[in-house]
Amino acid sequence: NWLQEFDLGRLVAFNQNADAYMLSCDARNPPMMPQELNDHAVLIKREKADVMGRYLSSLISANLEDCHSSVHSVLGELRGCNSEMILRWIVENNNITVQDVPQSLMPMQRMVRVQKDGSTIE
Repeated sequence: NWLQEFDLGRLVAFNQNADAYMLSCDARNPPMMPQELNDHAVLIKREKADVMGRYLSSLISANLEDCHSSVHSVLGELRGCNSEMILRWIVENNNITVQDVPQSLMPMQRMVRVQKDGSTIE
């Protein structure tokens, strides 16, 4: 049970001024770009949580050209923002201070269920 390993006090003590805590993905190869935020796990203060709650609305109404132009110097003009870049752009445009944290502070495990042969689930 991952909650047994989770210590909210220790996470917040890592940076008490942060509005949100997101996994750093520091073991990823290739590493995340500075313009990206991990979207697999987010812990956010209640007064800023509405941004995540209305994230789909933010995506639909956002001028993503602004996001795309913010990464032209890194990706060139033919590529735009990926989903992690859009997340960072929306978070920053809503004045949310993010602290990237290691998985030791925010344990998380991704999983998938696959149905094989119409009945067996792994």
